[in-house]
Amino acid sequence: MENNDELPESKRCTLCGEVKPLLDFPKRKGTPDGLHWWCFDCKRAKDREYGENWRAKHPEQKRRTGRRYARKDDVRARNSHQALLEKYGLTPEAFDAKLAAQGGKCPFCPDGAPPPAIWHVDHDHECCAGAQTCGGCLRDILCHKHNIALGYFGDDPEMLRAAADYIEWHRARIEAAGTTPWQPKGVASGERHRWWKGDDASPDAMRQRAWKALGSADHCVNGCVSARYEWVCARDADPADPASYVPMCHSCNIAYHGHAGAGHANAKLTAEQVAEIRSRYVRGQKPTQWDLAREYGVSQGVISSVVRGEKYVA
Repeated sequence: MENNDELPESKRCTLCGEVKPLLDFPKRKGTPDGLHWWCFDCKRAKDREYGENWRAKHPEQKRRTGRRYARKDDVRARNSHQALLEKYGLTPEAFDAKLAAQGGKCPFCPDGAPPPAIWHVDHDHECCAGAQTCGGCLRDILCHKHNIALGYFGDDPEMLRAAADYIEWHRARIEAAGTTPWQPKGVASGERHRWWKGDDASPDAMRQRAWKALGSADHCVNGCVSARYEWVCARDADPADPASYVPMCHSCNIAYHGHAGAGHANAKLTAEQVAEIRSRYVRGQKPTQWDLAREYGVSQGVISSVVRGEKYVA
């Protein structure tokens, strides 16, 4: 008899006995379906139980493991001291004495700078370029940043002097000019912007200038109440003059510039035709909306929107 308890996408856990999706079982090689017999929850519980039992049966190994982790800082320090001795011939005491003679700081770092997390022993690479040094070419103990900088310059005094001259020359030039020759993006604005177009700017740019000069529009001159008010340039006025702009709501702005209703460039009805349609149409009487649509050459939907006041609003 066929067992309908288990679906093709599910499997029964042999530990808890629940039927769960295949995604709830970890992978295991050697099984027919490539999945473990236990679900994730049961396997985690079993692994946790096994670990607790092992630590209870092997207390000495548990203590040795804990001591090994506790000694990792000491091991790291011992390895560091061994590397100093092998590469530079410095014992920990000699390293501390050398650093104390420098005042406990990198000779290139300014006074009061926080000590670095890692110190580097600097030496002359022309004398000893290998993994070990002779001990006589040791210089000072440097922070990581300045030790890497010397390495990038190849320990070449001429390159370092050229770098210092380069910095000083540019600082003197900038100081003599009085301003920095380069400004971050967004700092230069208005006439100082390199793409300033003056009176040839687009209408949107002109409105942006008016907005910066007048602030945000907060009412409509026609008394409309809206959530959106805009600055609108009056007809035949200078768009570059902020005094030419009046506040309007969005609907009044569209109607004022003739972008809606009969004033639209693609309007199929004039204002006179719209008034005539509204006066002639009476619901349930002739002419119907279909009759008016055929007469004025528009669709019935346009006539319906006109008589309901949804289109060609003054």
